[in-house]
Amino acid sequence: INAEYMGEAALEHETTQPTQPASSPSGALGSKKLFILVEFKRGRRIQYQSTFYANAGEYVIVEGDEGEDLGMVVYTWVDNPSSTPVVNNSLNSNRNSSGREVDPNSGDPIYPNAIRTATPNEVKTLHSAQAQAEIKCTAAAKAKVAERRLRMSVVDAEYQFDRKKLTFYYDASERVDFRELVRDLYKMYRARIWMSKVQADGQSPNE
Repeated sequence: INAEYMGEAALEHETTQPTQPASSPSGALGSKKLFILVEFKRGRRIQYQSTFYANAGEYVIVEGDEGEDLGMVVYTWVDNPSSTPVVNNSLNSNRNSSGREVDPNSGDPIYPNAIRTATPNEVKTLHSAQAQAEIKCTAAAKAKVAERRLRMSVVDAEYQFDRKKLTFYYDASERVDFRELVRDLYKMYRARIWMSKVQADGQSPNE
């Protein structure tokens, strides 16, 4: 079975501290970079580099996990090129001291890209058809958990917008071996399955 088993979700993309809010879509950026902070389901937020301006509240298509995703912009800002030297103790490593992948030439952190502004139909799909599909996925996963008598509770599901990845959010008081559950879910949905443990506040980890 080609089920993709991923353990508890790790933090994928930390955000840098915004230095200058981007208040206008016009004006030359020069050597500066435009960034947007995008929010997804359950308050999950990821920072992206962008070639276009987007207002807070607008929806954008962004690079996802081997595909594309859709989320809402919560902040846009312009940042100067990094002047901080890269701390790197490994001769062949392209990561900085915080573990983020960096450009081997400039030493700047590498962020995923925002692709374009989402269309009204795409936003409608996100809030209607996709939301309904996620409700059904959650119910099906709960049934499988009960069938396998696993000591965990599935609380939500989230599709990547292209449906190549499906994340199930769960709560458990102890470590759970859910490899067979993941195989079950893969057979049902034919998408990459990711299991993400919710935090004490019920939110998913920011990436």
